[in-house]
Amino acid sequence: MSIKRKWVGIFVIILVMILASCSQMTDNGPQEGEFGNLVTLSEQAPSRKIIYKATLSVYTDILSNAVTDVKSLLTAEDWVDSEQINETRAILVLRIKTQRLDSVLDAIRQEYEVSSFEKTATDISLNYFDKTTQVLTYQAEQTRLLELYESATLSEMISINTRLSQLEVLISKLQGELNVFDSLVDYSEVHITIYGSKAAAQAPFGKSIVYSFLLGFNALISFFRVIILAFVALLPWAVVITPTVFLVIYLTKRSRKKKIKSKEVQ
Repeated sequence: MSIKRKWVGIFVIILVMILASCSQMTDNGPQEGEFGNLVTLSEQAPSRKIIYKATLSVYTDILSNAVTDVKSLLTAEDWVDSEQINETRAILVLRIKTQRLDSVLDAIRQEYEVSSFEKTATDISLNYFDKTTQVLTYQAEQTRLLELYESATLSEMISINTRLSQLEVLISKLQGELNVFDSLVDYSEVHITIYGSKAAAQAPFGKSIVYSFLLGFNALISFFRVIILAFVALLPWAVVITPTVFLVIYLTKRSRKKKIKSKEVQ
């Protein structure tokens, strides 16, 4: 009986250990409601950072009216980066809120004859968030250094100040690059070239006369410029050839005179 009691006691101890182990495993697992607080990868994923750029060429009958119409599509948030306008062509570089880019492009394409159109998208998400991570890392280092500064020695304070200055420069540079990225993402760049077929005809008569006179005057200046350049280019040759020609003429005349004298003597 003692042997049986001994084995029963061992069995009970083993059973208690197994039950305790199972209970510990259950306690370490996720409890009810814990999965609801987990953040999935899709929820952590940031929005994409994409830069849009559009280039198009259009034709119109009256250039000035087309330029005015295109500019009227801009709102207070948009602006004209640059413009080059002459008698027959206008080149505009516009910055348009990205949310309105497609509607503006559609309005232009519906109103005018488009000869070429291109829209590109550049994804800068990886570069953008890499720089953002660097800024956060540097800022965390700044916070830690400021905490250490309170109990630092004099030499340690000097080292900490040096590092803080370096971090300030790095953060400022990265933040500036991020600001540029934000501007390019929020405002798309549109290059539009407008060709007008009746620009000259719509110009006032007096302006046409002045324009024609200037064209003729510029042509006259160009003509004389070509002549002067040609003269200057031939001048070195003239310096060498002219004396040679006179020498040949002189020797030829002298030779003739000698022949004439020799004939008279005979």
